[in-house]
Amino acid sequence: MAASQGSEVGLVAGVERRVERMNSAGFEQLRELGLSVSQARRVLAHRERSGEFASLDELDALPGFPREFLGQLKTELTGVAPDPAATTPMHGVGPAKVSKKATVALISSLIGFVFAPIGFSSLGIVLGVIARMDMNANPSLGGRGRATAGIVLGVIGLVVGVLLLIYYADDPAFASHA
Repeated sequence: MAASQGSEVGLVAGVERRVERMNSAGFEQLRELGLSVSQARRVLAHRERSGEFASLDELDALPGFPREFLGQLKTELTGVAPDPAATTPMHGVGPAKVSKKATVALISSLIGFVFAPIGFSSLGIVLGVIARMDMNANPSLGGRGRATAGIVLGVIGLVVGVLLLIYYADDPAFASHA
């Protein structure tokens, strides 16, 4: 039991030394630890703004540090692998808030593709473009694939709708119903 407590005390002291290393490392030293240019800049900016890191867990609050990378970095710095069952979700990581406009764009384009090509497809294109612009302005918004699919399906539906309109425009049976 005493040997176990001694190793735990040594481990805690080692972790504290490594946190000090993270607090004293310059840009190049952070890069040598495996941080990207933007991650190293974020660490340095955090230290300037908020002071030194009290623990390695504070890295979770910084954007741009994927959970897997943080686990590897903590393992490298401490020599102890984190317990996967004990990890908590990081702030800002995980499913992003999906743009409602992107979802409506996709649904509109699907409805337009099947039922009313010109009207709903046009709506899907417009909403898809607006959703993509919103996502460019706010990178935390998700749903880029939905917006793109809404735009593509909307264009296809619009083209099909216009072609059908041209094809049936000369049909007397169609003209009498219009």
